[in-house]
Amino acid sequence: MKGKLLKGVLSFGIGLGALYSGSSAQAEMSINQNNTLKVMTHNVYMLSMNLYPNWGQNERADLIGAADYMKNQDVVILNEVFDNNASNRLLGNLKKEYPNQTAVLGRSNGNEWDKTLGNYSSSTPEDGGVAIVSKWPIIEKIQYVFEKGCGPDNLSNKGFVYTKVKKNDRFVHVIGTHLQAEDNMCGQTSPASVRTKQLQEIQEFIKNKNIPNNEYVLIGGDMNVNKINAENNSDSE
Repeated sequence: MKGKLLKGVLSFGIGLGALYSGSSAQAEMSINQNNTLKVMTHNVYMLSMNLYPNWGQNERADLIGAADYMKNQDVVILNEVFDNNASNRLLGNLKKEYPNQTAVLGRSNGNEWDKTLGNYSSSTPEDGGVAIVSKWPIIEKIQYVFEKGCGPDNLSNKGFVYTKVKKNDRFVHVIGTHLQAEDNMCGQTSPASVRTKQLQEIQEFIKNKNIPNNEYVLIGGDMNVNKINAENNSDSE
């Protein structure tokens, strides 16, 4: 899903925030300079070079890593970092600015994660394509693979990455995700119903984390939802 660059402002405190767009979006949680957390989400569109060998994935990894808009954030959520070589190159390029990083969702279930939850499978052909990088320490890293997808999404370990980020003496909980895409290969299964179930899984995860009321939760990524259409305004999403 591709689209615009979006910027906005959020503030530290009690509550739940959402940050999403097609290509790139930014939010800033702010009361004063010490209590500011700048978060950006970016769909980098790095599909596997095994399928799309001429889409400039490695070149874009260098260009994105050096881009001005990628600098001076606190946390960046990356979507569609599917290609192994290009994603590793991008994460390496971002390492100086953002030394604290998660692995890519669903690529493995090793000790780079504090926990792996949900429906992870090592035999699934593609990973989940989500990673989070941070200027600030990441205290906890959890990957969660959704229970189901439809169409080609069934061939990837799509889900979400949870991080507990500590800036100074404050904690913020950042979740990066990529929900079910619209696809006519889903057959009789409604992609919207799959997204609803996936959002419910995120909601249940947050509930079970028992996050203190004075700590902020931010959900960002590629939601594959048009915020002004009927689906997004329904009770389900």
